Amino acid sequence: TLPDDKDQLWTQAGQRLSSGQRDEGRRFYRVFIQRFPADPRAPQAYLAIGMSFVQESKYPNAAAEFQKVLDTYPKSPEVPEAMWQLARSFVELHFCTDARSLLSDLMKRYPHAARAADAKAELKTIAKLPKSACSS
Repeated sequence: TLPDDKDQLWTQAGQRLSSGQRDEGRRFYRVFIQRFPADPRAPQAYLAIGMSFVQESKYPNAAAEFQKVLDTYPKSPEVPEAMWQLARSFVELHFCTDARSLLSDLMKRYPHAARAADAKAELKTIAKLPKSACSS
């Protein structure tokens, strides 16, 4: 059963994810987003869902969750992290062109973000990948 209290729902979602109950944790976070879309933690919930898919190497699912942060909460403080995680998912999916574009955009739009330096390093790493590692 899902708690009605916003904070309990948030806490239990995180507890389920961290204890390895990923499906349940994702379900709780999705209900949180559905019930409280204006809560400042909603973009964090999408990031948590995306990261849980990364842990399972389900990169298409992860990319979809990170994209939701960019589409639904374009002004949230989580945008640089979502861009970074989406770019990393694209690399895993062999979409190097998309990853490079996203990383460049991250560096341009958020030059002082913690992930900007990571983006610069990741661009160098992508440039060194063999052609077979990239389908685009």
